[in-house]
Amino acid sequence: ATEKFNEGRKTEITFAEACAFWGVNESMKGDTVKARLDHVRAELAGLERLLTIGDSTLSNGRSVALTDVNRLYDVNGYLEERFARHLNLLRSRVVRS
Repeated sequence: ATEKFNEGRKTEITFAEACAFWGVNESMKGDTVKARLDHVRAELAGLERLLTIGDSTLSNGRSVALTDVNRLYDVNGYLEERFARHLNLLRSRVVRS
């Protein structure tokens, strides 16, 4: 999803790719979906706080900057908006006893 977004191919992003971005699958129930989406937002916020003091280098040697995190915010926002109906359906699922 991120690659397509960065390449200007946003309209080609599938819901399955968006789910992979969030770590969600279509069989999850509402509370789990909400928790995963909240986790993505929290992780992005944590990265943003970390990178406000400067760029960081990952263990694989890749440098990560605040602009990278901002781009991920953009991707997440776009995906949440584009697939809002799908997400609302997943969020509305409840665990049945």
